[in-house]
Amino acid sequence: MDLSLKAKVILITGGASGIGASIAYACGREGAVPIIFDRDQHSIQKIQSELRTQGIEHKTVCVELTGGSTDW
Repeated sequence: MDLSLKAKVILITGGASGIGASIAYACGREGAVPIIFDRDQHSIQKIQSELRTQGIEHKTVCVELTGGSTDW
C-alpha cells in the first residue's frame, strides 16, 4: 500500500500501545517518521525496541497530556 507518507512526520498521541501503536507501525512501514507521545514509560520502551528492530526511524516522548485535571 502506498499512502504517500515517505519522509512525512506523523504525531501520534497515545502511540505506545493499542490503536496508536498500530498507526505508528503502519506509518513507519510507509516511510513516515512517527513521533510517539505516551504517558507510560514501559510501553514507550517496548515500542522503541520493536520499531528499532524493524529499522523504522522514530522518536518518542513520555508525557502526560491531560494536564491532570478532569473538570470540564
